[in-house]
Amino acid sequence: MMTIKNMLKEVYEDGDVNAMTIFKGFAVDTGENGWHYKKFGRSDHHFMGKSIAEARKYVDQVKEYRQEQ
Repeated sequence: MMTIKNMLKEVYEDGDVNAMTIFKGFAVDTGENGWHYKKFGRSDHHFMGKSIAEARKYVDQVKEYRQEQ
């Protein structure tokens, strides 16, 4: 899980990531089984992928999107 947490810190503030719920499993709201995170105070989960490699792609896409903004 530390790998996922460190990846998320590339796109979110450290404090925000430390407050997130991060887990690997099934989330009803996404309908997916794999790596998820939920921001503090929110009820919606964000699906990152089924593996570390897929989660890496997700973070890279978020970084790319933010650079375009």
